Amino acid sequence: MLNRFHHLLLLALVAIAGWAAVLVGVASLRESLALRAYEQAMSEVEVVAPAGSPRQDQESVLTALTMYSIRVPQHVDGPAFDSELADRGLTTGGLI
Repeated sequence: MLNRFHHLLLLALVAIAGWAAVLVGVASLRESLALRAYEQAMSEVEVVAPAGSPRQDQESVLTALTMYSIRVPQHVDGPAFDSELADRGLTTGGLI
């Protein structure tokens, strides 16, 4: 009796492990397909970087979002251009 219970327990563990492997495989496949679809969509978008130093306005912010494929969540207001920002980092197109 104990031997049969032991075998049933092992069979149940093997079945659970098998289903876990299937679920992980399906999740991985979905992620791979989503990435492929995103890359296909991005390959069809033509983005041309502005020549010279970028303008200092909201349009430059929107251009950067597009160029770097940054997705802003719908519930977020921004990013917004701040003309009072003292340090723009490397966005001026020159070195430090």
